[in-house]
Amino acid sequence: MYAAAPRLGEILLADRVIDNLQLNAALGHQRRWGGKLGKILVSMGFATERAVVRALSRQLGVPEVDLASQTISPAVLSKVPAEICRRHRLFPLAIRRDERGPFLHVAMADPADLEAIDDLRFLTGLRVEAAVAPEGEIHRAIERHYGGGDADPFDPRGAGGGEVLRFADPFAVEPAAEPPVRFDPAPAPPASEAKAAEASRRENGTDLFAATDPAYRAVEALVRILVRKGILEKGEFLQEILREVDGELRS
Repeated sequence: MYAAAPRLGEILLADRVIDNLQLNAALGHQRRWGGKLGKILVSMGFATERAVVRALSRQLGVPEVDLASQTISPAVLSKVPAEICRRHRLFPLAIRRDERGPFLHVAMADPADLEAIDDLRFLTGLRVEAAVAPEGEIHRAIERHYGGGDADPFDPRGAGGGEVLRFADPFAVEPAAEPPVRFDPAPAPPASEAKAAEASRRENGTDLFAATDPAYRAVEALVRILVRKGILEKGEFLQEILREVDGELRS
């Protein structure tokens, strides 16, 4: 039988990083609010990040790493986007090779995060070997190597900066432009002509919306799809629209 791995709190107690009172306070906070014990101990001021990392290294059997002393190849950075690093609190260190082939060496705040390791395997196609580093150091390394905000090797601005390339949203419906104000000296058509024109539009089922209105074009495209699939009959749709228009005119 394998001996159970020591708990993080037990290691920190044995190293005299914390005492029983501090451990119980942190465990009470964890039971009530959730979260990782190591992070809670740091946030409560009971332990430093480096002390927690040292204990995690012993608990999980993974090496600890000092990110400030690492030189990172741009080819390695290009393998893992900054967004993945921030989401999973990790930082790529190197691509190395052993008897089983190439693997990605990565520093993680939580080397037991299997979801993060699976994401890296899928993204890079490489085995992943984890080391543990303080979360603060990981954050600073990300900002130092990828840049602030959302900058990363996949940023369309590239390394030289410049204007961000923006692509139109194919599903966005732009608002119709305001019609220009026109001062037409010609008198308005007689009421009888206006009624006749309205009747003609209703009879033909046209001009219910401005033909150049993007919102109208979007609805028209949707109706065509529904008609093509046999879900909607065009005549029923037009009758429903006319009923809505009649209701608006009478209200």
